[in-house]
Amino acid sequence: MKRTLSFLLCAALLPAAAFAENAPAHWSYDGATGPQNWAKLEQDFSTCKLGHNQSPIDIRKTSKAKLPPLEFAYSPSPLKILDNGHTIQVNYAAGSGVTIDGKRYDLLQFHFHKPSEEKINGRSYPMVAHLVHKNAEGKLAVVAVLFRKAPRTRWCRPCGTPCRRKKARPRKWPE
Repeated sequence: MKRTLSFLLCAALLPAAAFAENAPAHWSYDGATGPQNWAKLEQDFSTCKLGHNQSPIDIRKTSKAKLPPLEFAYSPSPLKILDNGHTIQVNYAAGSGVTIDGKRYDLLQFHFHKPSEEKINGRSYPMVAHLVHKNAEGKLAVVAVLFRKAPRTRWCRPCGTPCRRKKARPRKWPE
């Protein structure tokens, strides 16, 4: 599971612009197209003026609860990378998903936001990955993976995985 998730994230961080299809941005996080105006931008966004818990959110109060586990079942897949104007989206082929409380949700796509749309106790993160899943009834389950900035290290592995050694030694690939 960890290896597959790492593969997904590494694959998406390839120079996506070389493979991307371009579309203009239609919203932003500030200014005339920011959250306060999302409902006015397109008819599809009209529900943004009704809600109080949509992105961007700041999670400030939590409580302990016994929740069912998330059971990830991801497999390698052909990827289609799309630059939709405000994020890099990676569409995933059928066959992978997550089971939540006995219900299966198929992985449709994952995408990134920089900075994260979510905050925790007012703290923003440099980036977030949203893994978007859908069940047979059409309900969505989105898993957010928040990224912290890693300390500066010498990069020595494929996919940009940093070495954790004090001194890097010369290597031949693959090892």
